[in-house]
Amino acid sequence: MNEANDQSGVVLANLPAGRTERRIAFVIALALLGMRAMLLPFGAIRIPQFDAWVPVTNTFVFIADLITWFLLVSQFHIVRSRALLVLASGYLLTAVINILHLLTFPGVLTPTGLFGASVSTSAWIGILMLQVYPLSVFFYAVMKRESPPPCRRAPGEPLLQRASPL
Repeated sequence: MNEANDQSGVVLANLPAGRTERRIAFVIALALLGMRAMLLPFGAIRIPQFDAWVPVTNTFVFIADLITWFLLVSQFHIVRSRALLVLASGYLLTAVINILHLLTFPGVLTPTGLFGASVSTSAWIGILMLQVYPLSVFFYAVMKRESPPPCRRAPGEPLLQRASPL
């Protein structure tokens, strides 16, 4: 077996969530739900306009997507799972779409947005951006069930050595 196959059991992508991890996720979900419930009465209050909100949030989302993409591609290089590559590609696509969303958002760079954008252009790009996440997770889940690709020889390993039974 080559080194990548030896390490695949230790990779985070192959480890199932244990009882502790599920409990932590449940507590975080409850905390987020509780914060939303606490903020619900303030939904009708209009806050002052903050023009830098969209560029700041888009920048953070862009950086987070790129970091996630890098981590998933790193996992792919170890495991060689096409499902991980699909998931990583979804994050990279979302990062690229995020740039378009920022450029077409009205009031960020120009009053109407770049590229001759109309009022609804940025909204449609935002909807497209939000649809990439669930689609990439769906295809990841479907592709995770397929069998792994055949083991390839390591660089520099002679082909005859690999083919010989001894």
